[in-house]
Amino acid sequence: MSTAATAEQVHEVYRHAHGTGQYHRLSMLPGILCTDSIKELADIAGAYWVIDLITSYNPAKFRKAHPFQFWKMKVEDNKAMITMREDSGKPIVVSQMIQYTDFPPGTWEFWVVEATPEYSVLMSPGDY
Repeated sequence: MSTAATAEQVHEVYRHAHGTGQYHRLSMLPGILCTDSIKELADIAGAYWVIDLITSYNPAKFRKAHPFQFWKMKVEDNKAMITMREDSGKPIVVSQMIQYTDFPPGTWEFWVVEATPEYSVLMSPGDY
């Protein structure tokens, strides 16, 4: 199911993100759990592909080498550039261009934080 969420709907999810009530395994790939706000974002925007993309870059060795990850998705003209850094001012570690998306325009941030040796948590910045 793909829905074309508005930027306002996505901003609303980010505004209400303050921790999580439970963790969700939303990708078939192992190692990443998601917060309630990421699940809500995926539901309203049909954006499970974002979770799969971030999870695909996070096998165990990568998560161990990068325990705190700042992901940024800039959407413009139905295209997205997704990058990951370990901190602001640090070099880009991951960069991928998405040729088409119906995700709303804007710059959206996602964080991945190591929780245990087996799992990291994908969250919106407000969840931290």
